[in-house]
Amino acid sequence: MLRNRLVDDFWFGCFLEGDEGGAGGGSGSGAGDDDQGGEEGAGGGKEAELRREAARYRRELRDTQARLSKLESEKLTESEKRDLRAKELEAENATLKAERHAARVEAAAATAGARNPAIVAKLVPADADDPKKAIEQIKKDNPYLFGTAGSADGGAGGNSGGSGRSMNDLIRRGRG
Repeated sequence: MLRNRLVDDFWFGCFLEGDEGGAGGGSGSGAGDDDQGGEEGAGGGKEAELRREAARYRRELRDTQARLSKLESEKLTESEKRDLRAKELEAENATLKAERHAARVEAAAATAGARNPAIVAKLVPADADDPKKAIEQIKKDNPYLFGTAGSADGGAGGNSGGSGRSMNDLIRRGRG
């Protein structure tokens, strides 16, 4: 509200200032001009001096308001920068905590004998208090996810019973 009043005073003052204000473009309304006959010595000079002084005060007020506005915007901008940086750091912190939790769960799944610890880790709830207990429950419910990983030949290689011959041995003998 004060700013609106100051702006109104400024514009009104421009029309009364004459060449001092710059925006009025003339000597104003005509009342109080310096060439009103022989009143120059009686009070016209004093009035012109007061107008110049008022114009100077208005310019100082505008300059001061502009500096104040600039300082307020810079201060607000720095405050916003700090708030934004704090939010970024909080998000980064949350991401790092989630990654650390996932790594711990995956390591616990590997320790429990999971065939693919990354998949087992994804089955553990993020808010699990004790990931080891959750992994044990997953192991009970889904035993096929745990145990030793099978060989490339699907378990057919190596010794196949007491005969001492494997399928690989038979194929090699057949070829010659």
